[in-house]
Amino acid sequence: MWICVCKSTSCVLSNVVEKCVIHSSRAERALLIDEVCCQKDGPHSALYTMMKDQYANYVVQRMIDMAEPAQRKIIMHKIRPHIATLRKYTYGKHILAKLEKYYMKSGSELGPIGGPTNGLM
Repeated sequence: MWICVCKSTSCVLSNVVEKCVIHSSRAERALLIDEVCCQKDGPHSALYTMMKDQYANYVVQRMIDMAEPAQRKIIMHKIRPHIATLRKYTYGKHILAKLEKYYMKSGSELGPIGGPTNGLM
């Protein structure tokens, strides 16, 4: 049921799911994040849909903030193939900024989240 809520563009419903991510136990939060991240990859995945949504992107940002380090790395790897597309959406840019923050903080092996330094894209 929770995936259906996240795919909704309703601000209220996204706020409810965001609160679930914030106030759940570690185990419950891990299950919620896994439910979103372990779906099929690609343009029809729950995570991809949520990242582009004006409200559900806040849930993704909160998942990045609240995830355990190992789970955050999985989220980062799931998001990485969509970087070029996310740059086209205001909401996507917020997610990329959040990932860049964690990349810089942790020295992750993902490589830079931003575009190529030679200006090509």
